[in-house]
Amino acid sequence: MKNIQYHTITLWKNYLNQLWFRVVIAFTIAYIIMVIASCIDKWSNNQEFCRIKEPLQNCYFRQVISIFAPSNIEGFSILTVAILYILESQERRENRIYEAWQVVDNASAAKVSTSYARIKALEDLNKYRVSLKGIDVPGANLSEINLRNADLKEVDFNDCIFSNANLSNADLNGANLSDANLISANLSNANLFFATLNEANLSGANLNGATLFFADLNCADLCNANLIGANLNSSILNNAILFSADLSNAQLWSANLSNTDLSDTNLSGANLKEANLSSANLSGANLKGANLSSANLQEANLSGANLSGANLKGANLSDADFRSVKSLEIEQIKSAKNWEKALFDEL
Repeated sequence: MKNIQYHTITLWKNYLNQLWFRVVIAFTIAYIIMVIASCIDKWSNNQEFCRIKEPLQNCYFRQVISIFAPSNIEGFSILTVAILYILESQERRENRIYEAWQVVDNASAAKVSTSYARIKALEDLNKYRVSLKGIDVPGANLSEINLRNADLKEVDFNDCIFSNANLSNADLNGANLSDANLISANLSNANLFFATLNEANLSGANLNGATLFFADLNCADLCNANLIGANLNSSILNNAILFSADLSNAQLWSANLSNTDLSDTNLSGANLKEANLSSANLSGANLKGANLSSANLQEANLSGANLSGANLKGANLSDADFRSVKSLEIEQIKSAKNWEKALFDEL
């Protein structure tokens, strides 16, 4: 049964690829619509379909022929052309997709960094829901491109410019964005699982709700970035700049944040359980209600940070600087490890 259905569908598609068949189909559909419209018109005006004692076959034949009356020719022609246009929509779509790929390939072959035609072509491909998985356009200028909801798995965007681009809800699983310029880009709810973003510039970027699980953000610039509710579990953020970033309610379980600049960062409600924050700069950070249990805070600078309600149970505080911190209770301190080796104003 499945084989019959498959062969039937294949045969139908093959016929639709031929112009004469599409014309016949359009003509037939238009004719049926005109017949139905004529019958409805006569019925609504209480007109008789058949004359008295007229043979039924003659009546039907007369109704059929009446469609081709001079008064109906214009409407019939317009309807036929409209239906033919609809039937050819798939062919037009395929042609546009083919042409868009040609633009992308030609720009890459010519090693053109800035190509507005390529930006438009990529946007068109995404609009037609064509997967862009694995495309290779390193160094391209794609500023302000709109690739919302795009399939960008395993793409090579190394050293690309995406400033003010819209990549919200895009799937960038395994993508290479190292050294990319993503200043003020919209990556909200994007999937960046296992993505490479080392030394990328994400300052001012919107990563609200983004998935950065196992992402490599080594030496990335995320100052003033919006990372509210982002999933950064097991991500690599050592030596990254997160100055004044908003990481409230973010997931940073087991993340590597050693030597990271987190000064004046909002980490309220963030989960930093078992995170590596050794030698990190957390001065002036908001850690209200943050989970720092079993985290490594060795030699971290937390001067002036807000630790109201923060969970420090089992955290390593060896040589950490807690001077001028706000809302830190003795119970919080003593629930941690090596707190005696940390620096405090007074206990």
